[in-house]
Amino acid sequence: MLRARFPLAACLGFLALLSFPAAAHDQDILRIAVEPLGENSYFIRIERPLILPLPLNAVWPEQCEAVRTATTLRRIDFHLTCSEPFADSDTLAIPIGSEGAFVTLLGQDAMDGAFHAGAEGGVIIPLGQLESPQELSWGETAGRYGFLGFEHILIGWDHLAFVACLVFLITGWRLLVLVTAFTAGHSLSLALSFLGFINIPSPPVEAIIALSIAFMAREALLGKGNRPGRRSALIVGLFGLLHGLGFASVLTALGIGTGERITGLLFFNLGVEAGQIAFVAALIALLFLLKKTVPQLQARPALLYALGSLGLFWFVERVAGFPVFA
Repeated sequence: MLRARFPLAACLGFLALLSFPAAAHDQDILRIAVEPLGENSYFIRIERPLILPLPLNAVWPEQCEAVRTATTLRRIDFHLTCSEPFADSDTLAIPIGSEGAFVTLLGQDAMDGAFHAGAEGGVIIPLGQLESPQELSWGETAGRYGFLGFEHILIGWDHLAFVACLVFLITGWRLLVLVTAFTAGHSLSLALSFLGFINIPSPPVEAIIALSIAFMAREALLGKGNRPGRRSALIVGLFGLLHGLGFASVLTALGIGTGERITGLLFFNLGVEAGQIAFVAALIALLFLLKKTVPQLQARPALLYALGSLGLFWFVERVAGFPVFA
């Protein structure tokens, strides 16, 4: 009995260390809105999806003076007054937003703007190009959003935990059936949500995504995947719809210009699929390598209990974070 408890405790401890990154799907992508107020005068709002320090020490062009007019946990407003118009070389340097910023002019469509990639030191916005942002080529759009989709699935611990439960649930071609059902579900809801056909608040979706991990871990522990049929595929597909809504919240936060929406959506989804396939292949390979060194009857239940417990932890954490409780 002691031997069975040790790997369970070890797995729970290790996975608990990963719980914080799965608290939400938001990435560190800033949303910046600019409104011209008059001659060389601007209103600028900077929003951050994460509740972390805001850019009070942003670096503005030398000929401009920025006055902070309002601040909340996720938003800061500035009134910017300049002695002369922006030059092409003028920039706004923000020491956060390492994954980029999406900039729009107030009055534009909320999705119709320009995305600027970030770096470790933050993001730099070319203010001289605000009214005529540089459009990305088809190849640049495909590469950028494909990479962002691939990156997101590999840092989306809750999505990976759900897929891991599928791997422990069944093997062989039956696993392919379930992964395909999951893919079909989240691809459909990702497209419908991003294109505006459905609009569901993110907090309850995130909570149910966490609960789906616990449910699937239970299914695997009870051996419900030994003969997967329509029921298993239907359940996994329905959970896929929920996970797709989580992906859509990230893609919406990125923002995509009007002419890039379909390309960005397509390649973001392809990037997610590529990351998912890479994870499944790596996990199967790892389990194969460990097959002769780790007692399977002991390790499999321990990992599933760990995944289920982590899903329940995330569920409680996310429900506690609902606006009504926060």
